[in-house]
Formats: sequence, C-alpha cells, structure tokens
Amino acid sequence: MKRIKKIRRRRRGTSPKLYFSKETQEFIEEYQRLECINERHAIYAKKIFPAFDKLAENLIFVYGFINAQEDYLSLKNDCVSFLYETIAKWDSARGTKAFSYFNVVAKNWLIMNSRKLKKHAMRTVSLADTTSLSHEDKKALANYDFIPSPDEILIKK
Repeated sequence: MKRIKKIRRRRRGTSPKLYFSKETQEFIEEYQRLECINERHAIYAKKIFPAFDKLAENLIFVYGFINAQEDYLSLKNDCVSFLYETIAKWDSARGTKAFSYFNVVAKNWLIMNSRKLKKHAMRTVSLADTTSLSHEDKKALANYDFIPSPDEILIKK
C-alpha cells in the first residue's frame, strides 16, 4: 500500500503565539536590573507571570506530573513560586536563554517534588483503609499490644 503524505501548510504572516518569547526574556532582564519593588511587581505580574504559569502548566501535562496525592493547581502554583524565587539566579551573560534555563529548573523541581511525594506515599500507611494493607500488616496490627497510659492503670487499681 502506498501511503499518502499530508502536507500541512501555514498561512503566510501568521506565526504561533509564543508564551515565552524574546520579550519575556527582556522583561526578566529588566526585572533583575530594577530596584523599586513596585516596578518589579508590576513587570512580574503583567509580563513574566503568564509565561511562568503557562510553562509550568505545559510541563505538568506533557510529562505527566499529575498525581492523586496533590491537586493540579497547587502543584502548578508551587512550581511558579519556585520559578519566581529563581529569577535572580539566571544570568544572561552566560549565554543561556531564559526559556531553556527556566524550563530545566521547573522540570527538575517537578521531578524532585514527584519523588518526594512518592517516597512519602511509600512510607505511610493508612490504618483506616484496611483493603490496602498486606496480610503481614494486618497480622502485625492484630498482634499489636496496646499499653494503657499510667493514669489509666492507676484509675483501674
């Protein structure tokens, strides 16, 4: 069978709207230069935050960082907060672009966060949900000796 190759053509003059563009990088550089807190906040809120928000959202969905332990919005907001904290660490003189730097930083943070949640889930056991307990865990709970507090012992005597 012969395969028919589809050709996708874009209209001239239209380009996809980038959420993290050269202008965003310029605003980050300007944010780093400014000393006035109010001006910094205005630049971050209007120009940088939407790019960070969309970057975190795309990374979460593309790499599948959504899990049952944490809500999507809280995960995204925590990631954006971490990116905000790392704005000062990016240096344009090193030759890296802002998008590549913050993309790697956000991805690494999401990986560390998912590992931390997985480790926590492996270490904790819910006693209320007996269906998830293994046979050995159920046996250990049945044989567990409960020692009353010294006050209760004295009251009984």
